[in-house]
Amino acid sequence: MSRYPLIKFVIVFIIGLVIQNYFNFTLQHLFIFTASLFAISILMHFLSKESIASIISFYILITSAAMLYLSISNLNKTEYPFEEEKIRKVFVIGIVEDIQLMRSGSVRFTGKLVSVIKDENEIETNEKFLVRIFDKQERLNPIYEKLKIGNEFQIKGTLQKGRGERNPGEFDYQNYLAGQGIAGLVNCYKADDFIITNDESNLFNNIVFSARKSIDKKNKEFHLPKTAALLKGLLLADRGDVDFETREMFVNSGVIHVLAVSGLHVGFIVLIFLFLFTRLNIYLRYVLTIFGLIFFVILTNSPPSVFRASIMAIIV
Repeated sequence: MSRYPLIKFVIVFIIGLVIQNYFNFTLQHLFIFTASLFAISILMHFLSKESIASIISFYILITSAAMLYLSISNLNKTEYPFEEEKIRKVFVIGIVEDIQLMRSGSVRFTGKLVSVIKDENEIETNEKFLVRIFDKQERLNPIYEKLKIGNEFQIKGTLQKGRGERNPGEFDYQNYLAGQGIAGLVNCYKADDFIITNDESNLFNNIVFSARKSIDKKNKEFHLPKTAALLKGLLLADRGDVDFETREMFVNSGVIHVLAVSGLHVGFIVLIFLFLFTRLNIYLRYVLTIFGLIFFVILTNSPPSVFRASIMAIIV
């Protein structure tokens, strides 16, 4: 342990995360407690650096900081707002906030709901839901081509809660959605039940999405479906088309992390840009490489792993 001093701090930090996960203390109380501990730790450091009390107060401060961090991280976490877990035949009105790349047999996007209408009763809401439209591919293509971020839409379908943990250790889909700020699902099984009622759009977000869509389309034109699905995951951080069999092969061979766009891929991007700009002035080369990294982050929809790795590459 003395050779790796950081390990003990990591262990204490993890203990704080576990405590907050089970007891869920309020953000206000944690902020006051952590601020008080910080002041006490600073005071004790100046009064008696090597005393046991000073060391203990520092470890408690790290634990408290971990609890505060988890509490802040959960601020975006949302809950399913309706009593019924599944509400059939509802009309939903909302605004498109983000669009996923086309999958076989479905169009998916995140929508901020404005109102839900069931049996002529209208319920106003302000939650984000994942909207999924299932139908034949030829009926979905016109929707996918026309849909833009910022559009107002109306859809008829089933509003429901995501599947929870049915057995110990099983994947909790609803908890996963909640962590992304998504309250539940809206499923539509007929393309004709989806209407764009207002085609206002967000210019910047749609430029980014159009670039992603264009790359995905060219990728599918030039490669076989399995290869295109893998390249889509590696280039655009979207593994939606990677089939179960391929995932299992990666898992069994111990290289599933290759499918997660992260530091390795960012490293390759840096090398490619440095090679392309190798004849330029060193400062100009680095500036252009940094802009290239920022573009890559935006193009992949800035998942945490890419964002983190790109920040480190830019700092270096």
